[in-house]
Amino acid sequence: MLSRLCPALWYNHLNMNDPWISPLGSEIDSIEATLEADPAYREARRRRAPYEYVARALIVYRMKANLSQKELAERAGTSPATIRRLERGDNAARHRTLKRLADIVGPLSQEALT
Repeated sequence: MLSRLCPALWYNHLNMNDPWISPLGSEIDSIEATLEADPAYREARRRRAPYEYVARALIVYRMKANLSQKELAERAGTSPATIRRLERGDNAARHRTLKRLADIVGPLSQEALT
């Protein structure tokens, strides 16, 4: 799946001894260091931190289950736009939506998210 989406990332993923290079040719560590130096970026990451776990869990579940966002939304009785918003980690979901998704996804350990 990853190879279809971005062959350059897949190739770099296979060569773990090489530095991780984005398709644009920059080392990821260099980009992250530059971003972390920006106070606005750090503040945005701090604000989004509570939603990151939910976003990662949904993405991992959806990819492992080979579901589209639309298919996951149908199973959860919500809209694809809601799934996209949750996967971006932009904002909180309603308790009812999270409950429906948790019933579908089930418990995920930290190891399952890596």
